[in-house]
Amino acid sequence: MPKITVKEVKKLGLLSRVSISEKEASELQKDMEKILNFVSKLEKAEISDTICSTLNVEHVNIFRGDEAGEKPARDRSLLKQAPEMERGYIKTKKVL
Repeated sequence: MPKITVKEVKKLGLLSRVSISEKEASELQKDMEKILNFVSKLEKAEISDTICSTLNVEHVNIFRGDEAGEKPARDRSLLKQAPEMERGYIKTKKVL
């Protein structure tokens, strides 16, 4: 049965740069213990007779072929509505 302390929860908060109050740390400690207990149960589960289902899946290329084609026609009426154009493109403010 894995144990995690409130001190470890506070350290995790510090490492992830999240401020955690004492009350929150206590609640998180209980939640994390429940999660770790569940994971430990999964680790003990007997799976030797289980067939791996990922091997039964057929892998098919679902993407289209990479082929050159015609460029789509630009709707000139839409471009005419743009407030400012530069070299055939709509000019906008920088967004970083």
